[in-house]
Amino acid sequence: SLVYEVDVDFNKRAGGSEWKFTYSGIKLNLRFKGSLGTRYTILVNGVVNTLLEGIEDSTYYLDLPAGVKNIELIQDGINKPASTLLGTFLTKVFVDNTFVKVNETNVAEKLTFLGDSITQGSGSNNPSVESYAHRFKYDDSKEVTTLGWGSAKLSNFASTPALITEHVGYIIDTFSNVTTTKKLIIHIGTNDFGISSLPSATFKTYYENLVDAINLADSSIEIFCISPLLRTDDATLLDDYRTAISDLCTARPSYTTYTDGKPILTLGDLSDTVHPSTAGHQKFHDYIDSIIL
Repeated sequence: SLVYEVDVDFNKRAGGSEWKFTYSGIKLNLRFKGSLGTRYTILVNGVVNTLLEGIEDSTYYLDLPAGVKNIELIQDGINKPASTLLGTFLTKVFVDNTFVKVNETNVAEKLTFLGDSITQGSGSNNPSVESYAHRFKYDDSKEVTTLGWGSAKLSNFASTPALITEHVGYIIDTFSNVTTTKKLIIHIGTNDFGISSLPSATFKTYYENLVDAINLADSSIEIFCISPLLRTDDATLLDDYRTAISDLCTARPSYTTYTDGKPILTLGDLSDTVHPSTAGHQKFHDYIDSIIL
């Protein structure tokens, strides 16, 4: 029987939150709480063992190989942080043998991605490992955190001073264990267009306020601003967003770098009207990799 019950201290706001331990048992039960589903990846000795979606009030039962193992439980994405919190969170681990928790260590470099469902991998076959952002972890062995959720808009992060303060705090927290290089990649705006038709002038103001607040909080963060990818219903308003991002980066050369997202993918790289396919996510990853080196 599984006799040890462990509380898990995940950061409920950030995809890429990890909980690591060494373990000699062969059984592992994972208990989830919350609403809707959030994806998790379980690594055993650095190799992906299980991909799962934590469902509300559910328990998953895993069989593991014998011997001492390094286990990593990784929260891949987050649905929506707010007073009405959406998403499931790993709250308990049940094990059948003793284990040793591995505490967070400092790292030289980390990439944090601020975005929406594209950042979380929608459109790919296996979002947990095939999103353009997660590929930096699983293909390139980089430290990665994601912030954002399906249908997220810039206005969710930056339309009020309170939202800016809240989300800049999350961003700064993701870099708390970084000693040298902090890179923030912002890819947001397609839902401000597709869902809200937010005026471009308002979009620019929100974006300016966000990047300025980030820089004020920590001037060592390098901010890479990628404008929205091509959509099947691309329109003048979305081009206005791209121009706005370009202009605000031009005015802030010391801490922002602009990349035009429109030509990175073609319509053939999409799985639907807006989300990249698995191959599209790979192509997007490779392009980003070329500009943040």
